[in-house]
Amino acid sequence: EAEFTVTINKISEKVTPELNNEWVKENSETAKTVKEYKDEVRAELVASKEQAAATNKTADVLTTIVDNSTIKGYPKEEVDAYIADMKAYYEYYASMMGTDFNTYLGYMGMDEEAFTEEATTLAHATIARQMVCKLIAKAENMTVTEEEYQEGLAKYAAQYTSDSKSYTPESFEEEYGRDMVEENILLQKVLDFISE
Repeated sequence: EAEFTVTINKISEKVTPELNNEWVKENSETAKTVKEYKDEVRAELVASKEQAAATNKTADVLTTIVDNSTIKGYPKEEVDAYIADMKAYYEYYASMMGTDFNTYLGYMGMDEEAFTEEATTLAHATIARQMVCKLIAKAENMTVTEEEYQEGLAKYAAQYTSDSKSYTPESFEEEYGRDMVEENILLQKVLDFISE
């Protein structure tokens, strides 16, 4: 039998504020009335749903193209690099949990052999999508202009800047390399093309 002593430090109640014009003025940068705020939220939700639908459509189209393609082989160095990156990712999270890679895998119900099998499957799927996109780009004579490159580079630098790491276009290019940035811009052009 055990006896526990519990100290309650705080009791709080969640109070939902009344949606009125005063609240809207304090919490919205653009809306001034409840109606304007509801219209603004509705427009944001519609835009979000439309973006999700477009993303799903593109993914479905690309999956169909890949599924109907014949992949004769996967470059070993790319597969190995993908697996190594995935392992480094898992090792990082294992260290964050204060454990090692194999113990972390055990938490997820797998051993190193199962991990390698899963990582290889994911590598093949990723590489197949990249290969198909590159073939589409070649067939459609798609390239990345310098203007598109600079715009894409600036976008990636802003997108990947966080509280812990800040990028300028130059520092992003230095860390990831022009080839990788250009390849991602080209892949996005292909995805835009196939979703039309």
